[in-house]
Amino acid sequence: MTAALRSDQPPFIPDVLVTTSTAAAREPSRYEAHEVVLAVEIVSPSTRSIDRVLKPALYAQAGIPFYWRIEVEDDGLVVHTYKIDAVDEVYLETGRWTRFVDTGEPFPVNLSIGRITPRRR
Repeated sequence: MTAALRSDQPPFIPDVLVTTSTAAAREPSRYEAHEVVLAVEIVSPSTRSIDRVLKPALYAQAGIPFYWRIEVEDDGLVVHTYKIDAVDEVYLETGRWTRFVDTGEPFPVNLSIGRITPRRR
Protein backbone atom coordinates (compact mmCIF):
# COMPACT_ATOMS: atom_id res chain seq x y z
CA MET A 1 0.00 0.00 0.00
CA THR A 2 1.20 3.50 -0.69
CA ALA A 3 0.53 6.68 1.21
CA ALA A 4 0.10 9.93 -0.67
CA LEU A 5 1.73 12.68 1.33
CA ARG A 6 1.10 15.80 -0.73
CA SER A 7 0.31 16.29 -4.38
CA ASP A 8 3.83 17.63 -5.05
CA GLN A 9 5.56 14.62 -3.43
CA PRO A 10 5.84 11.02 -4.57
CA PRO A 11 3.93 8.41 -2.56
CA PHE A 12 5.85 6.35 -0.04
CA ILE A 13 5.39 2.72 0.82
CA PRO A 14 5.97 2.27 4.56
CA ASP A 15 6.91 -1.21 5.75
CA VAL A 16 3.75 -1.14 7.91
CA LEU A 17 0.84 1.22 7.42
CA VAL A 18 -2.08 1.59 9.86
CA THR A 19 -5.11 3.50 8.62
CA THR A 20 -8.45 4.59 9.94
CA SER A 21 -11.15 1.91 9.87
CA THR A 22 -13.14 3.97 7.36
CA ALA A 23 -10.20 4.08 4.95
CA ALA A 24 -9.46 0.37 5.39
CA ALA A 25 -13.08 -0.53 4.65
CA ARG A 26 -12.73 1.09 1.21
CA GLU A 27 -9.82 -1.26 0.42
CA PRO A 28 -7.95 1.28 -1.70
CA SER A 29 -4.54 0.69 -3.23
CA ARG A 30 -3.49 4.15 -2.07
CA TYR A 31 -4.27 6.08 1.12
CA GLU A 32 -4.31 9.81 1.61
CA ALA A 33 -2.10 11.14 4.42
CA HIS A 34 -5.09 12.15 6.59
CA GLU A 35 -6.20 8.49 6.54
CA VAL A 36 -2.88 7.19 7.91
CA VAL A 37 -2.63 6.80 11.68
CA LEU A 38 0.78 5.14 11.94
CA ALA A 39 3.69 4.62 9.54
CA VAL A 40 6.39 2.10 10.48
CA GLU A 41 9.76 1.81 8.81
CA ILE A 42 12.22 -1.05 9.27
CA VAL A 43 15.71 0.33 8.78
CA SER A 44 18.19 -1.51 6.62
CA PRO A 45 21.72 -0.41 5.75
CA SER A 46 20.64 0.76 2.30
CA THR A 47 17.73 2.89 3.62
CA ARG A 48 19.20 4.17 6.90
CA SER A 49 19.24 7.92 6.11
CA ILE A 50 15.92 7.78 4.25
CA ASP A 51 14.16 6.00 7.15
CA ARG A 52 15.80 8.10 9.88
CA VAL A 53 15.64 11.55 8.26
CA LEU A 54 13.72 11.94 5.01
CA LYS A 55 10.64 9.81 5.58
CA PRO A 56 9.88 11.05 9.11
CA ALA A 57 10.25 14.66 7.96
CA LEU A 58 7.83 14.10 5.07
CA TYR A 59 5.39 12.06 7.18
CA ALA A 60 5.36 14.83 9.81
CA GLN A 61 4.80 17.54 7.17
CA ALA A 62 1.88 15.48 5.89
CA GLY A 63 0.40 15.32 9.40
CA ILE A 64 0.66 11.55 10.01
CA PRO A 65 0.19 11.37 13.80
CA PHE A 66 2.52 8.47 14.67
CA TYR A 67 5.79 7.12 13.28
CA TRP A 68 7.73 4.08 14.48
CA ARG A 69 11.21 3.08 13.38
CA ILE A 70 12.55 -0.43 13.91
CA GLU A 71 16.31 -0.96 13.86
CA VAL A 72 18.49 -4.03 14.10
CA GLU A 73 21.31 -3.40 16.57
CA ASP A 74 24.02 -5.67 17.97
CA ASP A 75 21.85 -6.67 20.93
CA GLY A 76 18.69 -7.23 18.86
CA LEU A 77 15.80 -5.10 17.68
CA VAL A 78 15.01 -1.62 18.94
CA VAL A 79 11.65 0.03 18.33
CA HIS A 80 11.62 3.84 18.42
CA THR A 81 8.15 5.36 18.78
CA TYR A 82 7.23 8.94 17.91
CA LYS A 83 4.22 11.23 18.09
CA ILE A 84 3.82 14.32 15.96
CA ASP A 85 4.11 17.84 17.29
CA ALA A 86 1.57 19.23 14.85
CA VAL A 87 2.56 22.86 15.45
CA ASP A 88 6.20 22.36 14.47
CA GLU A 89 5.53 19.42 12.11
CA VAL A 90 8.19 17.24 13.71
CA TYR A 91 8.10 13.98 15.63
CA LEU A 92 8.88 13.81 19.32
CA GLU A 93 10.22 10.51 20.63
CA THR A 94 7.78 8.76 22.97
CA GLY A 95 9.80 5.62 23.60
CA ARG A 96 12.83 3.48 22.84
CA TRP A 97 11.85 -0.13 23.33
CA THR A 98 14.33 -3.02 23.52
CA ARG A 99 12.44 -5.81 25.33
CA PHE A 100 8.80 -5.00 24.65
CA VAL A 101 6.64 -2.24 23.19
CA ASP A 102 4.06 -1.14 25.75
CA THR A 103 2.28 1.98 24.60
CA GLY A 104 -1.26 3.30 24.58
CA GLU A 105 -0.87 5.38 21.45
CA PRO A 106 -2.08 5.30 18.78
CA PHE A 107 -3.79 2.25 20.28
CA PRO A 108 -2.91 -0.12 23.13
CA VAL A 109 0.10 -2.25 22.19
CA ASN A 110 1.90 -4.72 24.43
CA LEU A 111 4.29 -6.69 22.24
CA SER A 112 7.34 -8.69 23.20
CA ILE A 113 10.14 -7.65 20.86
CA GLY A 114 11.55 -11.16 21.27
CA ARG A 115 8.57 -12.39 19.23
CA ILE A 116 9.72 -10.32 16.25
CA THR A 117 12.35 -12.11 14.22
CA PRO A 118 14.56 -9.97 11.99
CA ARG A 119 15.41 -11.34 8.57
CA ARG A 120 18.96 -12.66 8.45
CA ARG A 121 21.23 -11.05 5.91
